[in-house]
Amino acid sequence: MCPEDWIHVQGSCFKFVSESLTWSEAKSACEDLGSMIAVVNSEEKQDAIAAADRYQWIGLHRYPADTSQWLWVDGSPLYCPYWDDGEPDNHKGEFEGCGEMYRSGVWNDYPCEVQLPYVCEIRGWFNSLIR
Repeated sequence: MCPEDWIHVQGSCFKFVSESLTWSEAKSACEDLGSMIAVVNSEEKQDAIAAADRYQWIGLHRYPADTSQWLWVDGSPLYCPYWDDGEPDNHKGEFEGCGEMYRSGVWNDYPCEVQLPYVCEIRGWFNSLIR
């Protein structure tokens, strides 16, 4: 029921994009597809995205007004965190303002300017078809 090349998980559709972009570019590319960079707010979504077995951007970033806080691109607070041990850590003092998912499925803070594959999400796809 999702668009071609998208997978369904918990009422959302996900597209795994292998092109490597910066976090901001990935966010914009998802928006160009009528979606957003993925918000991982449940165990089911976490498991489905982790199953891709790759490094990838997710829609997690530091709150601009208080960089000690993390939030999702939809403005929701961090829920259900899957940080790797010791993360987030601003490795070696370098500011790491964006969230990536490791191949193992755990999260890491990472410099937003690095280019990685990413995952997009369309929420409520089935609800929009019913209306």
